[in-house]
Amino acid sequence: MYELHFGVPMAGAVLCTLNIGYDSTMVAVLLKHSEAEVFIVDYQFLHIAQGALNILSETSSKLPHLILIPEYNQEVPTSRKTSSTFAYLEYDGLLQMGSLDFEIRRPEDEWEPIYMLSSSFASP
Repeated sequence: MYELHFGVPMAGAVLCTLNIGYDSTMVAVLLKHSEAEVFIVDYQFLHIAQGALNILSETSSKLPHLILIPEYNQEVPTSRKTSSTFAYLEYDGLLQMGSLDFEIRRPEDEWEPIYMLSSSFASP
């Protein structure tokens, strides 16, 4: 998670961390409101993420790409790489797709957002 706080803004995206106490319904609301394109989830919360994506799939919302951070040194069983509806990519796989000559995108000024507080637009 630490490296995401730097990597997401360096890619020109906006980071929005979510409270681990949120349920699938609240996560679905926040994903829809923030128009998230990528949803990075720790393996411990995969069931909540899948529940949120199930809720979003019943709406006209575009579903974000699901990236899973597995437990350190633990292989995620192949049978779990897809849920009934949603495929996901492991975080290390995402990093391997990166380019070594990636050009860092820096904010143009102090008004350009790099972070969104989830509590600023919804409460549990």
